[in-house]
Amino acid sequence: MVSLYITSLGDAEGKTTFCAGIARQYIRSGKKVGFLKLVNALTASTDGGNLNADTEFFSKYISLEDAGSSVCVAAPADKMLAAATDAASSFNNKDLLIIEGLNIGEKDGVSSQQSADLARELKARVIIIAKNGIGLSIDNIVQACSRVKEQLAGVIVNAIPSSRTEVTRQTVSAALEKEGIKILGFIPENRGLSSVSVADLVEELQGEVLVNNDRLDEIVENLMIGAMTLDSGKSYFARKSGKVAIIRGERPDMMLAALHTSTRGIISTGDTRPSPTVLLEAEVKKVPVITVPGSTREVASVVEGTVVKARFHQGKKLDILDSIIEGNLDWKPITQELKP
Repeated sequence: MVSLYITSLGDAEGKTTFCAGIARQYIRSGKKVGFLKLVNALTASTDGGNLNADTEFFSKYISLEDAGSSVCVAAPADKMLAAATDAASSFNNKDLLIIEGLNIGEKDGVSSQQSADLARELKARVIIIAKNGIGLSIDNIVQACSRVKEQLAGVIVNAIPSSRTEVTRQTVSAALEKEGIKILGFIPENRGLSSVSVADLVEELQGEVLVNNDRLDEIVENLMIGAMTLDSGKSYFARKSGKVAIIRGERPDMMLAALHTSTRGIISTGDTRPSPTVLLEAEVKKVPVITVPGSTREVASVVEGTVVKARFHQGKKLDILDSIIEGNLDWKPITQELKP
């Protein structure tokens, strides 16, 4: 069995996304793949999230062989190595074990060193994800790479805005190649991967779905708030596609206008049930309508927060992921690094 340890400089930089993408590529080639997620128990207890969300997603969508092929280990720092080693040994029947590791960035020296130690003890090749942004530092990348120098397969720079693709490629390539660090890919920013589904919004808002409950897996690309505008409602909502429209329940005119444009969901605020005309049109257009308590402004604030903390847990994102992975990763050095 060969092990691949995927880590990043910080949180929400794309570890789960690349674990999923690489797993799918290897499964297509006929390999048996396992997924092991490592979580610091202290961090997990304060985050309040579902520890098994990523492993459940892998089991459901990534076509792993059985339920035991996807495991999450949450342990305190002093017990993590033993727990991770024990869990990894259960994957000996796999061709490839993909490990979503702890962060290896500069800001947390303790967990960074522990992440490096884990990769070393698990005898895994390491890929480091560095998300493009204001905080992206070449020095931080180089320092992280130095911690796993013997195990390092390379670096992936993620989420690069289209306007900065060439500048980032030139700057980062020159700096990292000078240090002898392989660059495995420059990944363009893609809103489809960072978006949420209608179901995510329903769960967060504790809303009631009035029609088209079977359409909640649709991906939300944009948000729009129904309000007074100089434009007609239809021309206003036509500005953005693939959207969820947040509209006061007593505004059927705005809801109907939204339904005549590219809309993935209508959120009716004020705990008000929309008119029968709106619900009938929504059924025809196959657009979910959700009623929620609270003002439009309050609901919009919650929705925006949900989008910010969006995670890669929608099956419909997989086609987008496949396209990005296949078109932007340099597979030759990756496959060479993962030879038994």
